[in-house]
Amino acid sequence: MNELDLLVENYFTDSFETSDLLRLVEQVMNEQTLLLEAELGKPFEYVVVQVVREKAGAKPLDGGDYEKAKAGGEFRNAIFGGKKGTKTLEQLAEELYDMASKATDSRGVPIFSQGDFQTAKVTEVGKQKYGGGSTKVEIKSDIQFGDKTISLKLPGDVQAGSSEGTTQAEQLSLVLEQYIADAKNQVAKEEALRLRKLMEESEKAILDLAKRRFLGGGPRGRQAQFRKEIAAANKAGVDPSPLVQAYIKEGIMDATATYLDDRYRFDADAASEQVGAKVNDIFQSNDELWRKLVHELLSGAIGFKKIPGAEAQFILNPGHLFDLSDDRTIDIYGDALSLRVALKGGRAIGIEAIDIIKKDSAAKASYRWDIKADPLEKAIAEEKAEADALRNDLMSSFSGRLSQLATLGFDDPKTDSPIQMREEESQEQSLDLENMFDRAYDDITIDIVDNFEQELKDSID
Repeated sequence: MNELDLLVENYFTDSFETSDLLRLVEQVMNEQTLLLEAELGKPFEYVVVQVVREKAGAKPLDGGDYEKAKAGGEFRNAIFGGKKGTKTLEQLAEELYDMASKATDSRGVPIFSQGDFQTAKVTEVGKQKYGGGSTKVEIKSDIQFGDKTISLKLPGDVQAGSSEGTTQAEQLSLVLEQYIADAKNQVAKEEALRLRKLMEESEKAILDLAKRRFLGGGPRGRQAQFRKEIAAANKAGVDPSPLVQAYIKEGIMDATATYLDDRYRFDADAASEQVGAKVNDIFQSNDELWRKLVHELLSGAIGFKKIPGAEAQFILNPGHLFDLSDDRTIDIYGDALSLRVALKGGRAIGIEAIDIIKKDSAAKASYRWDIKADPLEKAIAEEKAEADALRNDLMSSFSGRLSQLATLGFDDPKTDSPIQMREEESQEQSLDLENMFDRAYDDITIDIVDNFEQELKDSID
């Protein structure tokens, strides 16, 4: 029985419709994509480090997984994209280096020096307690180029973050309190009280869900396994395993693996909608607060503030490099981020008669912040189009103002005049928009808007 058969078997009811099947197939495809990223994510880190070191003229690192990422190693030859994949991790790493080595900031200075590449390494900081909380979690920095910490991503749909209920509640609360405490936000007392009340409601929903254990669902879930095992046992004329019998005896399911106690049934859509709505009421209803949460999900700057090397300063994949200190980066990723509640297996169910047989037969709710590739690419394209349109408008405005000066009897500006120099600088900087348009163009346009009126006045005077 393949995964799709199991999916239909698990979810099929009298009211099942074609739209339900399409939704579930999409869910499986998304989970498989993210699983692939998780399986290849760590090998990719080592391949990137070895490739950029070699390209920059440094020796590859030795020992452990670094050996597998050396030329000809199994990590390098791994194919990204499954059976339909056409590129190895080595090819993706080479594309990444070619792009990152050419990327410049608004001054035209390379973001990464050859020295940065030569000292590349996988971040050695292990799991840490987020915001001084109760549980150790994965940090945000995957690799380092020199002293620059980087969140490394493979192409396609990836995760910005994943955490269980307690950690997720701690993160949301921490971001909210940082927002309220930030003087520049000037949050009114009444608004702070409203937000905190909403946060309490959201935390309660998250933590209530965290207390529950689930039998699991979907094609790889416990229920599907039990159903298959029961069918095999019946066919062979034997009893199912003690674990299956324990679940039946405890009244969680019957002899056909059908749920009898819905407390152990997990409804991903209902959980995501319930918790997601409460989170959105707090964060997505306020642009600045949403940006703060997006920045934290990507960087971990608040929660890992006191842990050197744990915060990510850049997001890097073979197609894009983004500086997380840039507001435009946060706006772009804010359009591509979405929250869903999924299951994390390998947990005890909390019933001694079952846990004594298998202590990890159940699952808990986990909160996943996904970065969807299509919305991300759309947001990037929209930002580029907006930047190009603004640049064209400004250049047109320049031409119009210069024409006004000419009609007033002023000579054409000298080639080294401030206006002419800014026009030339803008044209040169526009070449960098493909890689770092969000930083370069932002600085250029701000300078132009802030200074043009004064320059024009000085020219007339």
